[in-house]
Amino acid sequence: MSGGRKIVVVAGLGRCGLSLVMQMLEAGGLPCAGEFPDYEPDEVNHRAVDEHWLGQWQAVKILDPHLTPLPPDLDAVVIWLDRNVDEQARSQQKLLRLTTDWKLSPSRQQRGAWKRSLKSDRKRARRALARYPCIEQRFEDLIGEPAAAALMLEHALERYGIAVCAEDMAECVLPRASRCRPDLGIEAMLVEYGPGAAKLLQHLYPQESLGTTL
Repeated sequence: MSGGRKIVVVAGLGRCGLSLVMQMLEAGGLPCAGEFPDYEPDEVNHRAVDEHWLGQWQAVKILDPHLTPLPPDLDAVVIWLDRNVDEQARSQQKLLRLTTDWKLSPSRQQRGAWKRSLKSDRKRARRALARYPCIEQRFEDLIGEPAAAALMLEHALERYGIAVCAEDMAECVLPRASRCRPDLGIEAMLVEYGPGAAKLLQHLYPQESLGTTL
């Protein structure tokens, strides 16, 4: 499968920076499954991933890996994404409010239950990937220090024979804070400007920050 190449599995729970890492890997030179900006093809939407389909790519985003079984003999390295659980829960709730009929503002008790569910799902997801070598990364580090985070990923992947360009990866990160935005402004910018969004916005607003994030 995959011509002897090791597959990069970018994994985590929703709203932790998986799409950002896929954007970085594609900018860095890896063939990535799915389309910019979210990289969520139907073939990996909470269903068993087909071995032959996966062999076309070198990087794939796996959302909720405990619900998306990978081929048993897959030769892979995992990039696991974590995020501050409070911000991740807020971002998940925001996405539901803005893209579905779910309009309720959760109570403090409900927010606490949401965070506990995230922590439980994280354990299940990590167990599902336990057989693969793992590179751990935090969303806050990607946003706060993109050059350093990209260089770390470049060096870590190099150990597995996977070549990416850290400079190109860092340049595709939109400058912003790591707290959850109240809207989908970041997503809208990516759709409007495409893979060159970060370079364009940094050129137009060299001293600006986009404030809180997705």
